[in-house]
Amino acid sequence: MRQRTLDIAVVRGDVDAPRGARTLHLFDEPPIAVRSEHCDLTRLGRLDWADVRDWPLVVNTVSGTTGPWSWPADQRPERIIETANYDERLETVAAGRGIGIVPEVAQRRTQHPAVRFIPLTNAPASPVSLVHFPDDQRTLIRRFLDAAVQTAPE
Repeated sequence: MRQRTLDIAVVRGDVDAPRGARTLHLFDEPPIAVRSEHCDLTRLGRLDWADVRDWPLVVNTVSGTTGPWSWPADQRPERIIETANYDERLETVAAGRGIGIVPEVAQRRTQHPAVRFIPLTNAPASPVSLVHFPDDQRTLIRRFLDAAVQTAPE
């Protein structure tokens, strides 16, 4: 977006939009925990957001929406394991090195035999938005924006 090589972008989490760009909030998506199939969380049916700090947290530093910044400084997970992309985070979790916090859509899209998803309670939702430049209001972009607003969950 900053180099203007994209017409529109779907962004999860807080948006640091380029100057002159507009942000269109579509919906808020709840996060879900992902853990190894061998993790002790297997016996629990859910995990409370406040209890995430008791587990090593695997974060995607490039495009993840959850990280140490997601908690007040005195409530952050003590151990953070950094990865550079979604696949690396997933493999790190599958290896049992920690848990991850991912958008709920990941549960529907991820097929990995060694990971399981567990609902989070009391977790803040992550905004999903579209970012575009208003001067690029070509017909196709306008149609895309209209369709996105009409189909966004409420």
